[in-house]
Amino acid sequence: MPSIPGLGGVGLGGRPLNVARWKPEDFRSARAQWDPNLVPAIAAYGPGKAASENAAKLLMELLQAPATPSPTPNAPAAAPGAMPSAPVAPPVAPAPVAAAPAVGIPAGEDLQIPPDADNRIVIPDGLIVTLTEALPVPPAIAKQLQLPPEVNEIPAGFELPTGFKLPPGIPLPATAKITRRDRPPAAGSGQPDPGAIPPVAAPGPSLPPGIGLPPGIGKVQVTPLTPPSEDQVVSAVVLALGENKTDVARQALRSLLKGEIRTASADALVTGLAAQAVMIHATPEEEKMLIAAAANPATLRSGGSPVGLQAALLGALEERASPQMRLALVDSVIVPTATAEQRKLVSDMLMRPLPENMPAQARLYKSERVEPAVKEALLKQFTAYSAQAMDQLLSTPSAAAAASPGEAAKPVQQLDPKFLRGVMDGVWSQDVADRLKIEGERADEFADFAEELNLAIAMPVKGTRTALMELVRDHWDEGTSKLQMGGRFGDAIRDPGDILVVKRTPRKDEEPVKPQDDDKKPKRERRSTGATDAKKDKAREEFKKKNEQEEKAKHEWMKASEDFVHSLNERFYNAAKAGAGQRYKITAAEIESPTGTTSEATTTPTSAGSVVPVPLAFRFPLKLHESARVTAEYHICLPPDLPKDLKGATAAPLIVHYVRMEDTASLPKVNSHYLAQLKGVTNRARPNSRWLDWTGPGVSRGMTRSVDVTITRNGEPSPPPEGARPSAADPLPLITEVLVIEVPEFRPVKEVEGK
Repeated sequence: MPSIPGLGGVGLGGRPLNVARWKPEDFRSARAQWDPNLVPAIAAYGPGKAASENAAKLLMELLQAPATPSPTPNAPAAAPGAMPSAPVAPPVAPAPVAAAPAVGIPAGEDLQIPPDADNRIVIPDGLIVTLTEALPVPPAIAKQLQLPPEVNEIPAGFELPTGFKLPPGIPLPATAKITRRDRPPAAGSGQPDPGAIPPVAAPGPSLPPGIGLPPGIGKVQVTPLTPPSEDQVVSAVVLALGENKTDVARQALRSLLKGEIRTASADALVTGLAAQAVMIHATPEEEKMLIAAAANPATLRSGGSPVGLQAALLGALEERASPQMRLALVDSVIVPTATAEQRKLVSDMLMRPLPENMPAQARLYKSERVEPAVKEALLKQFTAYSAQAMDQLLSTPSAAAAASPGEAAKPVQQLDPKFLRGVMDGVWSQDVADRLKIEGERADEFADFAEELNLAIAMPVKGTRTALMELVRDHWDEGTSKLQMGGRFGDAIRDPGDILVVKRTPRKDEEPVKPQDDDKKPKRERRSTGATDAKKDKAREEFKKKNEQEEKAKHEWMKASEDFVHSLNERFYNAAKAGAGQRYKITAAEIESPTGTTSEATTTPTSAGSVVPVPLAFRFPLKLHESARVTAEYHICLPPDLPKDLKGATAAPLIVHYVRMEDTASLPKVNSHYLAQLKGVTNRARPNSRWLDWTGPGVSRGMTRSVDVTITRNGEPSPPPEGARPSAADPLPLITEVLVIEVPEFRPVKEVEGK
């Protein structure tokens, strides 16, 4: 008789229905009789007896198959050398299901979750799966769900997250409530959720007479339970040994790894399970052993299939290895003694876009022994990681999702601390930045570094800005098309600090075309008098062509820098409208008063309503014009503004201030107000607007800053009083945007060496 939660009594072979009461002889008889409750009993037994040598010895006994084979066959074996996609997990007996009328299900619709190709239940997007009763699971599964260490079951009422995988052998209880996310029940209507799956009676025998039901439980039917397969029992035993901390258990696991203890299950399966079990409570020595064996199985044992053995070990490491172990694994295969096949298997395992893989991916990318195809794939992954991480870190919508001023603000990306830490500590590391130190003579044009460019413009790192500056310095005369990447210049660039790269490139405004003087005498053509003159003419023509190309490039870079400023303004405007970047708010002290007086201290409001001093380096560096009406502002100072979950992560300093004002004022007066505060600023006149373009040192030593003030007419001035003449200084509707970006100083290597 299978175990029924909440019921007492005895089951198959006279064993207690409550598996927590099983004694060693119950485990032995259950193994011989293929009791369906054996696997969940083992899963609960391992953690409960973690300090017992006798428990470890009993588990070793249970590794050996009984004389009578299981009526349930093992799952098909993976192809030789294939990476295990998931550990074989013990099955859990399905809970009894109560009969109920099938109400509320739309005709022709059956909300079920079929197992995938690996016989796992995967919770899909769009469905909410809530357990109505506790589901026993192995400790490793409970840990994935961040349940307390002592818990060996998923409690009733728990909602399984999207993407969660129930391993082979653990079915989703038929009583689980499945609803559609797009069809929530009407609140307070008293009507059933139209997307809910009600409990449905399962086929099987009714409870035998004499077994009483707890109060409140109606008629119950029990699904006949399937005996476990040999692989499922072995899997449960090996993982239970991993929970046992005694020397007996640790030695048994090492013997399984070395092939000194054999079972009826496939060697590759047992090896992978033993490696997973060792990592539950691995010592530093055991971690080193596993890393060495995964890189080169010959260090563990000889004979057998090295590829299959290595794949099994790598599959175990993929499930449980820490980022530090993954780094050590890379180090073990980029040595001269490692074979190309060993490196390929390790690379394949580490290519998955997981946060814990990212530091190891950076190490692979740096190595000279890794194949070019792997590096090319990593480069593309790094670019995608970085763009997403920048949008998360700055709470800025991507260019495709951005809203224009006046439109409803799009929601910003939610922070994923684990993903961000993986990117910041891995991809944004010196290992990757060093590889992007691009020397100009390595290429004839920008196009030779397309992938490197894509990554460089997405990484907020001093080293990549330096690399980008070197490349631009050597190829600026080719213009901006290779950095434009479609659309407006700057929309694809995720690092705001790159504005300083663009501004340091030779730039020049186009000069107005002068009218042709028809009365001017045409220039007299010079006649060639021989080969020498022809050579000089050719040189003059080449010089002229080069000058024209450079002039054209300077004009392109000027337009690019202006477009980049507008792109950043829109990006931070949208982020501000979505509620991001509000820690450092503009105060009255930062707005010019009519009397010209200023406040001594700059403060920022707190949630309690009090104010706290803002460090000088984080303050908005300008005083806004008189009576400025702020309609949007965004401020972020990294790394201090990192959330608590990211404290200690690698983050280069980055300060951004954006303020947008909409008011009626005199354009010349507003322009003069900011001109006076920016020494050496370039005042660029534009149709109906002004652009104040400034770069210089930041507040803190070693920092560099860009400031851009754009003042744009937003309508027509009011008609002057009768008899008065209109003036350029008359107040009119204006939009004034101030953008301040500050990053660590960076200069091309050659420029530094030349000084």
